Formats: sequence, structure tokens, C-alpha cells
Amino acid sequence: MLAARLARRGPLSFPAGRVPLFLASGGTCLVLLGVLSRALEQPATAGGATPAVLGCLMPLVATGHLAATLARTDPPPGIRAELGALGAGRGRVAMLIGASSGFLALLGCLPAVALFLYTRGASNGGTDGAPAALPAVGTPTLVALVPLVVAGSAALAARAPATRRGEGSTAPVPVVATAGHPDGAPGAVAGAVGTPPTTPTDRWGEPIPVPGVPAAADRTGGGQSFSAGTALVGTGVALVSLTAPGGPGHPGTGPWELPGVPAGIGPGVVGGWALVLIGTVVAGPGLLALCGRLLLFRRPGVRRMLAGRTLLTDAPYRGRAFGALAAASATVPAALLLVPRPGALTVLGLGVTVFAALSALPVAGGTNRWDRAEDRETLLLLGAPRAMGREIALLRLLVGAPVVLLAAAFVAWLLVLPFG
Repeated sequence: MLAARLARRGPLSFPAGRVPLFLASGGTCLVLLGVLSRALEQPATAGGATPAVLGCLMPLVATGHLAATLARTDPPPGIRAELGALGAGRGRVAMLIGASSGFLALLGCLPAVALFLYTRGASNGGTDGAPAALPAVGTPTLVALVPLVVAGSAALAARAPATRRGEGSTAPVPVVATAGHPDGAPGAVAGAVGTPPTTPTDRWGEPIPVPGVPAAADRTGGGQSFSAGTALVGTGVALVSLTAPGGPGHPGTGPWELPGVPAGIGPGVVGGWALVLIGTVVAGPGLLALCGRLLLFRRPGVRRMLAGRTLLTDAPYRGRAFGALAAASATVPAALLLVPRPGALTVLGLGVTVFAALSALPVAGGTNRWDRAEDRETLLLLGAPRAMGREIALLRLLVGAPVVLLAAAFVAWLLVLPFG
């Protein structure tokens, strides 16, 4: 039976949910090959290819993030438990998922290589000069970079322990005594023993307050993540302001200048941008929790209450993917403002980055996705109409989309603020 389930959906299969990883890997490989071709065709400007190399990192990181997100949800927890019962530990399962993800990325790179070779030959077909020969070692190494990054990201994400809704607290939980328990009367707290796998939850999946147990906000860390993300964003903006051209900390011309950047952007500016984007990702759970609070504002109805509760519950699980989508969306207006005439590679790199971040959001959440399916079945058993699930999803989308766009616009403004 396990073999049949693995044949339908498992670490060695090709489910429809992995099609975005296939496409993102091919797009990232095409961007890398395009940068290589430009460096070969224009050797005089090869030393100034720093912006192109930095632009390749964004789709590469976004593709790795998508692979890590998929690795947390495929295969489902039931299949993982059956694999563990057969003797496959967490390390072996992680190796299987990493190998399958890397192989899928390699399959996505093959059409990209074929398209690159075809367009390269077609663009030089009508000229007298033959195209420059591709490096015999560098080109396969560049193509293999995407599968290696995808395999490593998926293996590391699959090796991390998965948590179900209501879990995640490592603090000792008091054991509630029941009737006839030798430790006391019914409902009495018997004392902290060990770390049980679950904590009591209400019908919405939120923990029931128990004396001695930390509150939900303390366990999920939504407020702490938002504070930490804001601190990282502020540090990045300060670093960009200090090291930008004309700033008090700008080192001037010399080895600190990155070649090929017209504005004289140095490593300090790039490091500040990285801090701003990382801070946006870290603040994602707080932004998603804000969407839930907006839905629960001013006496919500049944649908608004269910949608808001769902967002609050999903904030610790889907928040990082939500922040990653805001960070990826912020790179689009920032790049269009900083690059006077963006080329095809710039547009392709930005498109792959946003596509990978957007594809990671629906599948984020780890094993919490399977709990959501149980909630939908419970609503149907209670007599709720089938359209209610679509209406709740639409409410989440109507609130989440403006928050992502506003956060992306604000982050993009912070990225380009020191440059006027």
C-alpha cells in the first residue's frame, strides 16, 4: 500500500505541485546562461558584469526558497511516518527529497539549455562571425549550479523537524489531572513533566490558555519576528545611506567600488540591500498576522471571523513566505528605477524571482496544510455550504494582496531612497 501511495505522490514522483519548481529552475538557468553569453560576446565589458552577477542571485535564491518550501510539504506526514516505520530515518528521507528535487531542477534546466543554444545560433546565423565558443568546463558547472542549490535547499528543509498546528513550544507543559488521578482533583494542575507533542487547542486551532503555559503570541513569535525584521530593515537602510554615493561613509573610488555599476554602488550598499530584504522576510509573520487582525476588526461575521482566524493561525507557518513575496515584489520597482534601460535578462530575472516567491506562498506552512483540509471537512460536516470555503479564501486574498503591495512599495522606496 505504501508503494502505491508513493507511486501516486512521494519524493520520487512528479506531482503537479512541483511544476513551478520545474519552471523556476529553467528560468534561473536561462538567466545564468544569458549572463555568460553576454560576457563572452562583449569581453571588453566582462569586468563590469557585477550588476548582472548580483541580478542572478535573486532568482537563484528564490528558486532555492521554493524548493525548501516544497520539501516541507511533500511527501505528506502520513507517508513520512510510514517511511520511518520502514527504517528510513529523517536523514534518508531528506536525501531522497533533495535528490528528487535536484533531478527535477536538472530536468527544468535541459529545455533552458536547448532554448539558449537555439537562440544563440539563430542570432548569429545571419552574420559572418561565428559565436564565441562556450567554456567546456564553465558552462556545465554553471548549469549544474541550479540543481545543486535546489537539492541542498530541499534536503536541509526536509531534515528540519516538522511541527503541526498547536506545537512548537519547548517549554514544559503542565499535566491536567483527571478524575481518579492520584495527583489531585479533576482539573488540577499536576506539575510540569517533559514536553508532550501537542498542547490543548480550541475549535479554531488556537491554544487554550493553561496556567504556566506561555501565551500564543509568545510561542508563535509573530510580534518578535516583526520587531526583529524592522530592526534589520532599519539597519540596512542606515548602511545604504552611509555607503551610497555622496554619503558620509562612502569610500570613494578604489577597490571598494564595484565594477560596471554606473552609480558607483559599493559592497556596503549591496549589504544594506540584503539586510532590508532579509528583514522583510523576517517580518512576514507579523504582516500576515496584521491581515488577520484587519479581518477581525469591528464585529466580524462568520466568514470574516473564519478568514481572520485562519490568517492568525497561519502566520507562524506561512509568514516567511508572505514576507518573501513582499521582498521579491519590492525588487521589481527598485530595479526599474535604478536601471535606466532594463534588458531582457533583467526582466526575466525579476519575473522568475516574483514567480518563485508567489508559487511558494500557497504550498507554505508545512504540515499545517493537511490540518486545513481537516478543517474544511469539519465545516462540511457541520452543514456549511461548499461556497463558504471559496468565500473565505477570497477574503484572505482581498486583504493579503493590498498588504503585500503596500509593503513592497514601501521596501522599494527604502531601497532607492539614498539615490534620490
